[in-house]
Amino acid sequence: MPHTNELWQEYDAAGECLSSGRSSELGNPGLDEKVFVATAQVWLYRKNGDSIEILFQKRSPYVDRNANYFDRSAGGHINFKEDRLAAAIREVKEEIGVTVSPKKLYFIASETSGHANMFIHIYAYDFTDNTEEFHFNDQEVSEVRWIPLSEFDDFIESNAKPALKSDIETNALFKNWLKQHGNN
Repeated sequence: MPHTNELWQEYDAAGECLSSGRSSELGNPGLDEKVFVATAQVWLYRKNGDSIEILFQKRSPYVDRNANYFDRSAGGHINFKEDRLAAAIREVKEEIGVTVSPKKLYFIASETSGHANMFIHIYAYDFTDNTEEFHFNDQEVSEVRWIPLSEFDDFIESNAKPALKSDIETNALFKNWLKQHGNN
Protein backbone atom coordinates (compact mmCIF):
# COMPACT_ATOMS: atom_id res chain seq x y z
CA MET A 1 0.00 0.00 0.00
CA PRO A 2 1.12 3.59 -0.50
CA HIS A 3 3.07 5.06 2.37
CA THR A 4 1.23 7.12 4.96
CA ASN A 5 2.38 9.23 7.87
CA GLU A 6 6.09 9.22 7.12
CA LEU A 7 8.43 11.57 8.94
CA TRP A 8 10.44 13.71 6.49
CA GLN A 9 13.74 15.38 7.30
CA GLU A 10 13.46 19.16 7.72
CA TYR A 11 16.12 21.60 6.50
CA ASP A 12 16.87 25.28 6.86
CA ALA A 13 17.02 27.57 3.81
CA ALA A 14 20.74 26.80 3.37
CA GLY A 15 20.05 23.06 3.15
CA GLU A 16 21.37 22.14 6.59
CA CYS A 17 19.53 19.36 8.42
CA LEU A 18 17.39 20.44 11.33
CA SER A 19 16.87 18.25 14.38
CA SER A 20 13.20 17.91 13.54
CA GLY A 21 11.03 15.95 11.17
CA ARG A 22 7.83 16.89 9.34
CA SER A 23 4.84 14.60 9.16
CA SER A 24 3.98 13.72 5.58
CA GLU A 25 0.36 14.39 6.51
CA LEU A 26 1.26 18.11 6.54
CA GLY A 27 2.51 17.90 2.94
CA ASN A 28 5.30 20.00 1.51
CA PRO A 29 5.97 23.29 3.30
CA GLY A 30 4.67 26.38 1.55
CA LEU A 31 6.88 29.17 0.30
CA ASP A 32 5.92 31.24 3.37
CA GLU A 33 7.19 28.62 5.86
CA LYS A 34 10.67 28.67 7.42
CA VAL A 35 11.47 24.98 6.91
CA PHE A 36 12.27 22.96 3.81
CA VAL A 37 12.00 19.27 2.93
CA ALA A 38 13.87 17.38 0.20
CA THR A 39 13.37 14.68 -2.39
CA ALA A 40 15.72 12.28 -4.10
CA GLN A 41 14.77 11.67 -7.73
CA VAL A 42 16.33 8.85 -9.76
CA TRP A 43 16.25 8.39 -13.51
CA LEU A 44 17.25 4.93 -14.78
CA TYR A 45 18.62 4.77 -18.31
CA ARG A 46 20.07 2.10 -20.56
CA LYS A 47 21.98 1.98 -23.80
CA ASN A 48 20.18 0.15 -26.57
CA GLY A 49 22.39 -0.02 -29.64
CA ASP A 50 23.14 3.55 -30.68
CA SER A 51 20.32 5.05 -28.63
CA ILE A 52 19.60 5.69 -24.97
CA GLU A 53 16.29 4.78 -23.31
CA ILE A 54 14.80 6.25 -20.15
CA LEU A 55 12.66 4.31 -17.67
CA PHE A 56 9.32 5.82 -16.65
CA GLN A 57 7.03 4.35 -14.01
CA LYS A 58 3.25 4.51 -14.20
CA ARG A 59 1.52 5.41 -10.94
CA SER A 60 -1.03 2.78 -9.96
CA PRO A 61 -4.77 3.47 -9.75
CA TYR A 62 -4.53 2.92 -5.96
CA VAL A 63 -2.40 5.97 -5.11
CA ASP A 64 -4.11 9.08 -3.82
CA ARG A 65 -2.28 11.52 -6.13
CA ASN A 66 -1.44 11.32 -9.83
CA ALA A 67 -3.02 7.89 -10.33
CA ASN A 68 -2.46 6.38 -13.79
CA TYR A 69 0.08 9.05 -14.84
CA PHE A 70 3.70 8.34 -15.70
CA ASP A 71 6.51 9.67 -13.51
CA ARG A 72 10.32 9.53 -13.41
CA SER A 73 11.86 6.12 -12.69
CA ALA A 74 11.69 6.54 -8.90
CA GLY A 75 11.77 9.22 -6.25
CA GLY A 76 10.38 10.55 -3.04
CA HIS A 77 10.97 12.48 0.13
CA ILE A 78 14.04 12.06 2.28
CA ASN A 79 13.05 10.61 5.63
CA PHE A 80 14.11 11.96 9.01
CA LYS A 81 17.84 11.32 9.68
CA GLU A 82 18.30 9.80 6.20
CA ASP A 83 20.84 11.16 3.72
CA ARG A 84 19.95 11.83 0.09
CA LEU A 85 21.94 8.90 -1.34
CA ALA A 86 20.25 6.43 1.02
CA ALA A 87 16.87 7.93 0.11
CA ALA A 88 17.56 7.52 -3.62
CA ILE A 89 18.50 3.85 -3.17
CA ARG A 90 15.48 3.21 -0.90
CA GLU A 91 13.01 4.86 -3.28
CA VAL A 92 14.18 2.76 -6.24
CA LYS A 93 13.79 -0.42 -4.17
CA GLU A 94 10.38 0.61 -2.77
CA GLU A 95 8.85 1.80 -6.02
CA ILE A 96 10.20 -0.49 -8.74
CA GLY A 97 11.74 -3.31 -6.71
CA VAL A 98 15.33 -3.26 -7.93
CA THR A 99 18.55 -2.72 -6.01
CA VAL A 100 20.88 -0.03 -7.31
CA SER A 101 24.56 0.19 -6.48
CA PRO A 102 25.69 3.49 -4.98
CA LYS A 103 28.82 3.21 -7.15
CA LYS A 104 26.69 3.51 -10.32
CA LEU A 105 24.33 6.17 -8.97
CA TYR A 106 25.43 9.47 -10.50
CA PHE A 107 24.56 12.71 -8.72
CA ILE A 108 23.51 15.30 -11.31
CA ALA A 109 22.41 18.40 -9.38
CA SER A 110 20.34 19.88 -6.59
CA GLU A 111 17.82 22.63 -7.05
CA THR A 112 14.92 24.21 -5.23
CA SER A 113 11.30 23.84 -6.20
CA GLY A 114 9.39 26.87 -7.38
CA HIS A 115 6.17 25.58 -5.81
CA ALA A 116 7.19 24.69 -2.25
CA ASN A 117 10.10 24.92 0.17
CA MET A 118 11.74 21.80 -1.17
CA PHE A 119 15.20 20.77 -2.33
CA ILE A 120 15.29 18.36 -5.27
CA HIS A 121 18.33 16.07 -5.60
CA ILE A 122 18.60 14.50 -9.06
CA TYR A 123 20.39 11.21 -9.79
CA ALA A 124 20.94 9.03 -12.86
CA TYR A 125 21.57 5.29 -12.87
CA ASP A 126 22.98 3.26 -15.77
CA PHE A 127 20.80 0.14 -15.97
CA THR A 128 22.32 -1.11 -19.25
CA ASP A 129 23.83 -4.37 -18.00
CA ASN A 130 21.32 -5.02 -15.22
CA THR A 131 19.12 -8.10 -15.67
CA GLU A 132 17.11 -7.68 -12.47
CA GLU A 133 13.33 -7.76 -12.94
CA PHE A 134 11.08 -4.94 -11.77
CA HIS A 135 8.67 -5.68 -8.90
CA PHE A 136 5.89 -3.44 -7.65
CA ASN A 137 5.24 -4.66 -4.13
CA ASP A 138 3.43 -1.76 -2.52
CA GLN A 139 0.77 -0.95 -5.15
CA GLU A 140 2.38 2.44 -5.82
CA VAL A 141 3.46 1.58 -9.39
CA SER A 142 1.52 -0.42 -11.98
CA GLU A 143 4.05 -0.65 -14.83
CA VAL A 144 7.34 0.64 -16.19
CA ARG A 145 8.15 1.66 -19.75
CA TRP A 146 11.45 2.34 -21.55
CA ILE A 147 11.24 5.43 -23.79
CA PRO A 148 13.94 6.52 -26.27
CA LEU A 149 15.67 9.77 -25.28
CA SER A 150 14.54 11.24 -28.61
CA GLU A 151 10.90 10.85 -27.41
CA PHE A 152 11.50 12.08 -23.83
CA ASP A 153 9.81 15.51 -24.13
CA ASP A 154 6.84 14.26 -26.16
CA PHE A 155 6.26 11.34 -23.79
CA ILE A 156 6.26 13.66 -20.77
CA GLU A 157 3.89 16.10 -22.47
CA SER A 158 1.42 13.34 -23.40
CA ASN A 159 1.66 10.96 -20.43
CA ALA A 160 3.33 12.44 -17.35
CA LYS A 161 1.84 13.68 -14.13
CA PRO A 162 1.33 17.48 -14.07
CA ALA A 163 4.24 18.14 -11.68
CA LEU A 164 6.68 16.32 -13.98
CA LYS A 165 5.37 18.24 -17.01
CA SER A 166 6.00 21.54 -15.23
CA ASP A 167 9.43 20.48 -13.93
CA ILE A 168 11.14 21.84 -17.04
CA GLU A 169 14.44 22.80 -15.36
CA THR A 170 14.93 19.43 -13.64
CA ASN A 171 14.07 17.53 -16.82
CA ALA A 172 16.53 19.68 -18.81
CA LEU A 173 19.29 19.09 -16.23
CA PHE A 174 18.81 15.33 -16.56
CA LYS A 175 18.66 15.34 -20.38
CA ASN A 176 21.76 17.53 -20.69
CA TRP A 177 23.69 15.34 -18.25
CA LEU A 178 22.61 12.23 -20.16
CA LYS A 179 23.66 13.66 -23.52
CA GLN A 180 27.12 14.42 -22.08
CA HIS A 181 27.66 11.31 -19.93
CA GLY A 182 25.17 8.63 -20.96
CA ASN A 183 27.44 6.87 -23.43
CA ASN A 184 30.49 6.73 -21.16
